[in-house]
Amino acid sequence: MVVPDLIVDGFPPTADSEQLSTLFSRFGRVLALEILEAPQIPGLRLCAVTMATRDEADRARDELNLVLQENHIIASFEGDEFQSR
Repeated sequence: MVVPDLIVDGFPPTADSEQLSTLFSRFGRVLALEILEAPQIPGLRLCAVTMATRDEADRARDELNLVLQENHIIASFEGDEFQSR
């Protein structure tokens, strides 16, 4: 199982994978991006992002974490923080 570089929460509920990919591509090459929804928690949407390099992922995390985007605060975490526990 590949662990994504970033897990992102707080992005606007209308954002789709293409918009999020464009947002993250400012920091490097996006290899994979998936919007995850938790059916047991309505409205909870996370985005799992894999970047081409760790430096790109770190830059995206550092620059986007706690940024206000369309009245939503983006929170980004390292993907391995969410690896199965």
